[in-house]
Amino acid sequence: MKINEEELVSIIIPVYNVASYLERCIQSLLDQTYKNIEIILVNDGSNDNSLDILNKFRKKDNRIIVISKENGGQASARNLGIKQSKGKYIMFVDSDDYVFSEFVAEPVHLMKKQNSDLVIFDMLFIDGRRKEYRSSGVSIDKSSSMPMNKLYNKNLWENLNFPTGYWYEDLGTIPVAVSRAKKIVKLNKALYAYTWDREESQSNTIDEDKVLDTIPMCERVYELVRKDDRTNEKNEELKLLFIDHLINNTILLKFMDISNRNVRIKMIDEVKKTMDKYFPEWKIKDYNNGSFVTKYLKQIAASLYFNKAFFLGDLIWKYPKMFKNRG
Repeated sequence: MKINEEELVSIIIPVYNVASYLERCIQSLLDQTYKNIEIILVNDGSNDNSLDILNKFRKKDNRIIVISKENGGQASARNLGIKQSKGKYIMFVDSDDYVFSEFVAEPVHLMKKQNSDLVIFDMLFIDGRRKEYRSSGVSIDKSSSMPMNKLYNKNLWENLNFPTGYWYEDLGTIPVAVSRAKKIVKLNKALYAYTWDREESQSNTIDEDKVLDTIPMCERVYELVRKDDRTNEKNEELKLLFIDHLINNTILLKFMDISNRNVRIKMIDEVKKTMDKYFPEWKIKDYNNGSFVTKYLKQIAASLYFNKAFFLGDLIWKYPKMFKNRG
């Protein structure tokens, strides 16, 4: 693909104790067909040999920029990377993942061709030998709160940072960047390989004290989006975002690993209070992601859970999912 490479693309990667994955990640970026990139690797206080690996690659290629800081979490590392970036465009990569060779080139080509300020593409989720293609939409609720499947015009990040001290900081930030875009283009191709089989990753970690961080993150999105959206044009998308993350990702997903009745009751009460506050007319049946059968089962299970019928909810949702995953 021949395109004008005059525009610099900044690729920001937070790094914390991922030595066994790091070389694969960096090499996939060095193998990009689009060459005008800066690879900003923010070492977030790693105490393994991640920094040695970063320095080894820095000596090989002057496009690699290594920044070291005290451990402050992924959000602070990304914020520092954004601050140091010099590119017109920004992309994000997690250091335990890898990307395909057209990860930069195809979105840049499409952004220039369509004169857009945001390109959203698809991802390949890898768990051991299993691979699952996942497609995203272009609305606030369907574009994915992950930062990695997007090419951003840097203007979208003006006065926008990832909130520190929370889990799910992506949820509190990426939908805001999406809402700011004047023109979004969708690229129906998987350019990013997300590996979710690392046990110590946040995706595979349950912390009962942090699981409800989805609530302040959704509230943050609501406040920032509504500040710009005076016409309430995006209100329906915001409602569906809340439903997806508070009911699907917080209740249905986390109840798979949380059985304590008191913890479950607290989660249900907090989520219901939040939904009632922001969207008084909301209904569980408003959830509309997935196939007809999946939506129907989720609506039934969520209704049972919200009525504190946890055993019946588990019979409908948790146990069938457990058996399927074991198979």
